[in-house]
Amino acid sequence: MQSQLGSKVGDAKSSAESINQPLKLWPVYLWSLSFLKPYFGLLVMLVSTIALLSTAELIVPKFIQYFIDVILPEKNWRIFYILIAVLAGVIALVLGGSMLENLFRRELSEKASRDLQFAIFGHLRKLGFAYYEQNPVGQTLSFLNTEVAAVQLLYRQHFTWMIDGIIFSSISIVMMATTSLHLTAVVLPCFLLYYIFGPALERKASVTGKIMSENRVNVNQKVYESISALSEFRVYSAERWDLNRYMVKVKAFNDSMIRTYWYAYWRGTNRRLTYNIGAVVIFIYGYYLLQKEDISVGEFISFLMYYFTAMHRLTIVVTNITEQKVLMYQAE
Repeated sequence: MQSQLGSKVGDAKSSAESINQPLKLWPVYLWSLSFLKPYFGLLVMLVSTIALLSTAELIVPKFIQYFIDVILPEKNWRIFYILIAVLAGVIALVLGGSMLENLFRRELSEKASRDLQFAIFGHLRKLGFAYYEQNPVGQTLSFLNTEVAAVQLLYRQHFTWMIDGIIFSSISIVMMATTSLHLTAVVLPCFLLYYIFGPALERKASVTGKIMSENRVNVNQKVYESISALSEFRVYSAERWDLNRYMVKVKAFNDSMIRTYWYAYWRGTNRRLTYNIGAVVIFIYGYYLLQKEDISVGEFISFLMYYFTAMHRLTIVVTNITEQKVLMYQAE
C-alpha cells in the first residue's frame, strides 16, 4: 500500500509478470501482519478457541462410530442416553464457543483494520504537495475506496479463515489416521491429485484478480475526473467524447471481471471434482476392507465424515493463501 500510494497503477502485462515473483511479497505480507502485533494476546485467544471448537466438532463422528459399532449391536440404551447427554453438552459448548470465537475474530479484525486506515491517512499527510501534483486526486480516492478496503479483508476474512482451516484440517487428518490407516493412505494421493490443475487455476485466478483490481481503480479514477471536469465538457460539447473514454474503461473492467469469475468457478469445480474422486476411491476400497473385516461399519462412516470435512477445509486453505497473494499485490 505504501509504494502504491506513491506510484501509478501498472498495466496488465506488468501485473502478470509480477505474479511470478512471490518472494518480494513477503515484506508486504509481514508489513500487513504487523498491524496484528499489538493484539497478539487476542490472536492467541482466537487460535485457542478455534482449536477447542474444532476438537469438539470432530468428536461427533466418533460418537456416531461408537453408536453404530457398540451401542446398536448390544442395545445398551443406558450408555445411549449417556452418549446423548454428552453430545448435548458438546453442542452447547460449540454454540457458546462459536459466539466467543466470532467476538474475538471481529474485535481482532476491526482493530487491525482501524490501525491500517490510520497509518494510511498518516502517510498521506506526510507526502506533501508534490505527491498530489504528480498523482490525480481521483486515483488516491480510488485507492482509499477499493485497495485499502481490499487489504482489510486480510484481517476480516482470509487470515483468520486460513488459521481456522489449518487447525480444523490438521485435527481431521489425525482423526482419520486413528480411524483407519489403510483408508488414510489411499486418500492422500487423491488430495495430491488436486495439485495437477489446482495451482495453475489458482495462479490464473490471481493474475485476473489483480488485473480486475487495477481496472476497477481506473474506472473509479475516470468517474472522479469526469465529474470534476463536467462543466468544461459542457462548454466544449465534449460529453459524448468523455462518455466514450469512460466506456472503454468500463469494458476493460467488465472483461477482466468475467475472466476472474471464469477461473474462480473452474477453481471450485476442480476442488469438488478432486475430493469426489477421492470419495469414490474410499467407497471402493472401503467395501473391500469391510468384506475382509479390517474396518467396521462405524469406522467407515466416521472416516467418510472426516474425509469430506478435511478435504473441503484443505482446499479452502489453498484458496485463502491465493487470495492473500492477490491482496498483497494490491497492497504492494
